[in-house]
This record gives sequence, C-alpha cells and structure tokens, in this order.
Amino acid sequence: MSLQLRNILNIKRLAIKNIKESSADFFIEGCYRYYSTTYHTPLQLAYELPIEEVCKIYFEDTLKEASADELEDIIKNLDNSLKIKLSPDQESSVDTEISDEDWIAQQSLELKREEMAKNGKSQEDNHEDVIKKTHDIIENLTRSLKGFEKE
Repeated sequence: MSLQLRNILNIKRLAIKNIKESSADFFIEGCYRYYSTTYHTPLQLAYELPIEEVCKIYFEDTLKEASADELEDIIKNLDNSLKIKLSPDQESSVDTEISDEDWIAQQSLELKREEMAKNGKSQEDNHEDVIKKTHDIIENLTRSLKGFEKE
C-alpha cells in the first residue's frame, strides 16, 4: 500500500487543520487514542466502543485529581458555555430528550455550516465549483487525447 506524495501532504494539511480548529471530531479522536493507549486496547477495537463511554472515561480520568472547587468551576463554565451558545429564544425550547446520536449529528451539521459560512460559500456554490472543475478536466483530457490521435 503506497500513498502518493500529494495524498500524504493533504493528510498532513487535514491534521493541521484539525489541530488548529479543535473540532468535536478531533476531540473525540483524541479520546479514542487516550483510551487505546491508557487501557492497552488496539485503536480499531476502541472504535467499537460507544463515543459517550470513551469520552466519559477520558473526562473521569483527567478530572479525578481536581479539587471539589475546581470541579464546581468547571461545571459553572460548562453551564455558561451552553447559555452563551444558545440565543435567549432557543434556550427555553431546548429539547432535553434528544438522543445522543441526534445531538452529535446536530453539532456536526452546525460545525459544517459554520465552516461554510467562514469560507463564504454555500453548499450549492461548492457543488457548482466541483461540477465546473470536473467539466474543465474532461475538456482538457479530451483535447489532449485528440492531439494524441493525430500523432
């Protein structure tokens, strides 16, 4: 199995982006790696465990040395973060009965929307760009093949 240099560089770019943006996916990946290393479990087997369980174990292990006051401060910060994240009219309508999987899906969708907004492009714009690039590549390939036939 060999990777092309271009693919390796793209993987490296993705890793740097994940580190800089510190996304939820990157955090969860770190929790799985922590679990794998700490509990001497192959990473592929760790991936079979529920995300919630792996994250809970990570938090328990990393916070067990904290004092009661530090833990209370952390809880206050978590509560404040949630209040800041929600607008006042959304706060009252938060569905506390949402499943964990649905919550993770919502957060992932929100992160994708924020990323697209940062880039200043909608999903339709991205699709149009891909279509145009694909069309250009096909035209260039066709032109080069026609030149090859004449020789």
